[in-house]
Amino acid sequence: MTETTGVHTRAELPLPDAPTIVDLFEDQVAEGPGRIAVVAGARTLTYGELNQAAEAVAARLRAAGIGRGDLVALYADRSADMPAGLLGVLKAGAAYLPLDPGYPEARIAMVLGDSGARAVLTLSHLRDSLPPFTGPVFALDEPTPAPQIPKYPLKRGDRAYVLYTSGSTGKPKGVVVPHGALLNFLWSMRDILAADSGDVWLALTSLSFDISGLELYLPLITGGRMVVADAETARDGGRLRELITRQGVTHVQATPSGWRVLLDAGFAASVTGLVGGEALPVALARSLADRCARLVNVYGPTETTIWSTSWEVPRGTAAVSIGTPIGNTQVHVVDEQLNPAEEGELLIGGLGVADGYLGRPSLTAE
Repeated sequence: MTETTGVHTRAELPLPDAPTIVDLFEDQVAEGPGRIAVVAGARTLTYGELNQAAEAVAARLRAAGIGRGDLVALYADRSADMPAGLLGVLKAGAAYLPLDPGYPEARIAMVLGDSGARAVLTLSHLRDSLPPFTGPVFALDEPTPAPQIPKYPLKRGDRAYVLYTSGSTGKPKGVVVPHGALLNFLWSMRDILAADSGDVWLALTSLSFDISGLELYLPLITGGRMVVADAETARDGGRLRELITRQGVTHVQATPSGWRVLLDAGFAASVTGLVGGEALPVALARSLADRCARLVNVYGPTETTIWSTSWEVPRGTAAVSIGTPIGNTQVHVVDEQLNPAEEGELLIGGLGVADGYLGRPSLTAE
């Protein structure tokens, strides 16, 4: 349960014997290894198969000397191999750096060089398009045997991923997010959405956009199912609508512009919808609230681990709010002197705050 007091919230995290999302995923594997975890086109992976594939990735990385504190780039499009790659990096004790193959080559090269990544995970058809890289490159769809190396005991303070900002306010910066912050976010959203094993999530968002973490991990730590939309389907409202219907999707997360694509294609499914990443216009909020079984407006910058606040949108709303903080989060509106104010700058604190900017201590301190 989450207790809300003004702009502060407190929520219980999982007990210390389940300190990270990897442990919670492995709990689901043990509980039902034959359940479907991932659907991607014609391919499906059970929880047991996904775990086996992730273990193979982790073994290859550990055999290459990659482990705690290291960064592994994932240069892959959305497929059944993508979640295995993510989990494999985490199981190795490392953190992942998402690189979207659809991004400009110059940005990919800059991020890869600036990050100091130790290795790259990719797919065989993308290998030739990867910018020059001197470290090892592993193809997820070309598995090779690797020796079994003891599992690394993850801790909440270990970094889980590094995600680069868009660079709209200057040079893109790598935001370092620890396991504890990611777990707090997911556990809070689990409570807010009453997530359980019956949920079917549409994995729609680019891996280089932090909100993808909700679509990828929440179903896997609650026993649900992830339906991966490939890049072509993600751009086509009609194909997305058909995929949602065919796979019985129950949860869809998108930006306002993404939702408009679906609405223009005649979307009217009774799903739990989440909308964030951009300001939500009142007219769109009303339209979506009429079509969705439940609609939640969410807000948060990359530096505070995906979403920091949420608000359930009522039908016929006359205004839109970003709502109240998620679990273990504090939100304050202050003026230029940092005094409480009705209007001003929004300050966010709590367990979701990232560790800082990669390799930029002065900017982190600022």
